Amino acid sequence: MANLFCFFSRKKKDSKNNKKGFKSIFRRRRKNKPISEKPEPQSAINLKKIPPNVLQLIFSHLDNMGSKGLYSCLFVDHYWHSNVLPILWKHPFTSKPLSKLNSVKLIETLLLCLDPAAKQSLRASLKQQKLKKIIPNKSSSFDYASLLIEIDYKELEKSIHFYLLESFNNNNNNNRLITPRSTTVNPLLEHVHLLSKNLFMLFMKKSSKIESLIIDKFGEFSDLPIIEIQQQRKSNILSRITKLHLNYYESSDIFDFLRLLPSLCNDLIEFNINIIDFENEALIHRSIADVIISQRGLKKFSIEGARNGGNTILSALGDSQSKTLISIRFKLINFKSTGMKSLTKCDQLNELLFENCQGLTPEITKILFNAKLKNLKKLVIWNKYKAPPITSMIIKSTKNSNLKELTLDTIIIGTVNTILENCSNITTLKIFDYQPKHKVQMFRLLRDLPLLENLTIYRETEVELGVIDFSGKFLPNSIKCLRLECGINPDQLDNLLKGLGDRSKLNTLIIDYFKLEITHLKVIHDWVKSKRTLKFLGIGGKSKFSKNELLELKVLQDEYEVFIIPSHRLDYF
Repeated sequence: MANLFCFFSRKKKDSKNNKKGFKSIFRRRRKNKPISEKPEPQSAINLKKIPPNVLQLIFSHLDNMGSKGLYSCLFVDHYWHSNVLPILWKHPFTSKPLSKLNSVKLIETLLLCLDPAAKQSLRASLKQQKLKKIIPNKSSSFDYASLLIEIDYKELEKSIHFYLLESFNNNNNNNRLITPRSTTVNPLLEHVHLLSKNLFMLFMKKSSKIESLIIDKFGEFSDLPIIEIQQQRKSNILSRITKLHLNYYESSDIFDFLRLLPSLCNDLIEFNINIIDFENEALIHRSIADVIISQRGLKKFSIEGARNGGNTILSALGDSQSKTLISIRFKLINFKSTGMKSLTKCDQLNELLFENCQGLTPEITKILFNAKLKNLKKLVIWNKYKAPPITSMIIKSTKNSNLKELTLDTIIIGTVNTILENCSNITTLKIFDYQPKHKVQMFRLLRDLPLLENLTIYRETEVELGVIDFSGKFLPNSIKCLRLECGINPDQLDNLLKGLGDRSKLNTLIIDYFKLEITHLKVIHDWVKSKRTLKFLGIGGKSKFSKNELLELKVLQDEYEVFIIPSHRLDYF
């Protein structure tokens, strides 16, 4: 499969050679035929005989790996084109970071999908700004808007912003530019809102496959099409979504949108909401609780904020979704005993995350001991203000589970003992705030985790100095994936990799360090040349690479078949 991906990602000279190259993948060699003999001519497998689900599975991997080869697949033939197009268009705003140029092209294409009446209405509204060629006259040969599965309102506005700027530049217009989060209302922002509304209405009419909706704002405020959503009679867009991410900001339209959800949106599987404290926070928390209660079977829930509304929201979760919830994430929540008791009702949880929460006193945390967390597989504990006894208590509450993934914020004797006593079979460990002074306890922990395969070492504060000052000989033989999100200089990296020795099974290495240089890559190159176990390499923390750095990465990819993970896909490995 890896060879197939590499083949797809190579640049072809023309579509004819491209098609010929793709078909050559599927040619089969006769059995027992000596390699030295000239092979007899064979016919290629008919591409149309490959089932659509098989093709789309291959294409989806190409898309996830960030390969440009997915676009080349469009030009093989009509059959491949029809199977690639839905993958490219299912989440155009969020699959990959959009450049300004691609944002402009995306909006240009979507505007072609508007019907003549909508185009005429937009032209009339934009006429006062004397903007030419904003709304194209021609129509699209394909209804791309019908393929969307996910809409990100902020990215939609952002792309329109770039599109308008490009139009202004082409028309030598000296209008002021939009500054995101600006404190002043910019005239151009009104046109961003106007185009966003019209394209969103297009999605409501055409996109029958919409499953995911992300609501956020690009400028100081957004202008959601609340009235249009309410007036949509047939198959309302909100009734179709199963995933909602809502970044709540103080605005009348976002509050109206939140209050609209219980009556129209009842099949959410995943609900993520970020809020901050407002004057009418109690009403907001009650509205969020109403959304939760109205769902038929919520599986994943994430809440960030609501410091004073934890009880209301947690009670709604425990009373209405306790038998379906499998994942809950809390960030910046203030826990109280009533809310924690409601949490213990959720006995089907696979994932439980506590991030920078307050109110977790020993008395309240002890309530978790009453929870039936037998299905729990993933636990995350992180707090800005470290409380090792609370961390140990939360870990201890999972003693009857089969925990596989653990993230924790402190490594001291007490927490290490608790881990080894209650969850020694974990396969994935993330040390959230590594301190060199704790390395002895870390070594003790790693030594006694026989099934550990994935290790992440993270430093909470960004530092230039290297902190990984130990040899790889202290890492378990079972480690297959190592991720370093902390300072490490080239000598330390060399010491770490060489210390792994011949016993190493490491096949994935991710270094997320903003000071990474060419010398780091040379160290990796030498180690790969010597051991040849590495299959995946990820480099984070850098937005640009020098010419020599790119050459090193190319050698790793071409000569040693190391796949270079795109930066926007690092979190998926």
